[in-house]
Formats: sequence, C-alpha cells, structure tokens
Amino acid sequence: MNDIFAYISTHPYLLSLVLFIVAIVVSKPTKRKKLLSIGLFALPFSFVAIKLLEMLLQKPTQFVSSYLYPLFEYVVKTPFFDNQILICLTVAAIVFAEYKKAGVLFALLSILLAYNKLLTQEVLLLDIVGGAIIAILVTFLANKIVDRFY
Repeated sequence: MNDIFAYISTHPYLLSLVLFIVAIVVSKPTKRKKLLSIGLFALPFSFVAIKLLEMLLQKPTQFVSSYLYPLFEYVVKTPFFDNQILICLTVAAIVFAEYKKAGVLFALLSILLAYNKLLTQEVLLLDIVGGAIIAILVTFLANKIVDRFY
C-alpha cells in the first residue's frame, strides 16, 4: 500500500486521470459520450499547444529570424510548462464543462498540485498561469467543436 502512495506522490496527475475515468463511468450515457469526445480533443491539443508555445518562447528564432534575442533568460532547469499541472488543469476544465461542482473539485486538486510545485520551486507562477490559460482555451474550443456534433 505504501508503494501505491509513493507512486501517486511522484505522479499526482494520475490521480486526476483516475478520477476523470471514474467521472466518465459514473455519468449518464449522453454526458459520458460528450466527456469522452471533449477529452479526446482537449488533452492531446493542449499538450501540442503547450509544446509549440514552449518552443516559441524558449527559441523564437525557429519561427522568426536569427537576429532576435529573448527578452529574458529562463533560469529554471525544468521544462518551461509543467505537463503534470497541464494535464490536471485540462481534466478539470473538461469535467467543469459538464459537471460544475465536480469540475471545481478537480480544479482544487490542480491548484494543490500547482501550489506544491511552487513551494518546492519546481516551476514558476508563469508556468502555472500559462498552463491554466492553455488548458481553458483548448478545452473551450474542444467543447465548441463537440457541441456542433451533439
């Protein structure tokens, strides 16, 4: 049992994904189908969007020209945006689209994870805010796309 808790503490986004699967299984068939559809759009697209934004912010010369220099040097040794926080925030936004109260609980779980990473100085506040904006925007767009089909 201790091994399970140790694994969850090093991979906290898995708890969010397991709770998301439970929310899908417990929900009504029509909402289940919509949650799955939004999840299939939002999770991969949020990851792709964050990776593109990371490339643009860390090495803008790939997109513009070799004469540009970054305005500030990023000094943290971790990736620019934290993928664990991004997954938790995207799952929270997906659940919030259909179930407001459960979505708020998922968001609180994501905020606790983000706060923990801020305290241990694994990420900066900019990483969390950027991940939240990307997660909300991508999930909003995925929800609009799925609404056209339902």
